Amino acid sequence: MAGVPGDARAADRRRARGRRPAAVTARRFSTYAALATIAVAVALMLVGLFVGAASTTQRLLGIGLGTLLLFVGVAMLTPRLVPPLVRVLGWPGVKIGGTAGTLAQRNAARNPGRTAWTAQR
Repeated sequence: MAGVPGDARAADRRRARGRRPAAVTARRFSTYAALATIAVAVALMLVGLFVGAASTTQRLLGIGLGTLLLFVGVAMLTPRLVPPLVRVLGWPGVKIGGTAGTLAQRNAARNPGRTAWTAQR
C-alpha cells in the first residue's frame, strides 16, 4: 500500500526526503564555538593558577570550571579531529591487517560523529 498516493506513510517519506533528523543537527557545533570554549577554559585555568590576589576557593573554582570547559570544548571538536586521526592511526592497521584493517579504517572514517561519540564513552 506504500505506492498508493493517499497513503500517509508515503507522504511522510516524501516530506522527509533531504531533511536530517533533529538529533543529528543538534550535535553539530561550530569549530569557532569549540575553539572559543577551549580559549575560555584555558583562560580560567590560567587565572586560577597564576592570579595571587584570588582566594583559594576562587582559584580552585577557576581551575575546576576551566577543566570542565576544556573537556566540553574538546568534545565539541572531536568530530572534526576524527578523520585526520583515523588516517594517521589507521595506517598501521591497514599495513598489518590488510583487508580487515582497511575495512576498519573506512568504517571509522565513514561517520566521524559516531566514532567520536564512541571514543568519548
